[in-house]
Amino acid sequence: MRLTLPTFRNRNQPDDTELVQASAGVLPPLVADGDRDLEVTHLWRYVGVIGLVAACAMLSAWSRIDLVETSAALGSAEARLSAANADRARLELEYAALTDPARLSRAAEALGLDATVKIVVVPESEAEAAR
Repeated sequence: MRLTLPTFRNRNQPDDTELVQASAGVLPPLVADGDRDLEVTHLWRYVGVIGLVAACAMLSAWSRIDLVETSAALGSAEARLSAANADRARLELEYAALTDPARLSRAAEALGLDATVKIVVVPESEAEAAR
């Protein structure tokens, strides 16, 4: 089985004048020989429109996918933020409980520490000793 493509000719011009018009920059529409006429000059317009519609469809699909991914990431970040805020509140409460002066004095009494002892600060290095 052999596939043959239709030959093209100008609809209203003889074959000799096609070369003259082509050299002058004027090309009449090409049509296929046979029972059906096919306008080839308008084919690129259709291809361009189809390409533009395909590009718009791809851009729309990409935006929707990106929107779904961003929404999922936002939900995950909000969950992590609420967990971090709960941990921060728990740690602030624990810090306040550990640094409470009344609790510290009770702990000192339980260990038998004397509150009247003078505190001596020992410098860490010679530069601090010179101060």
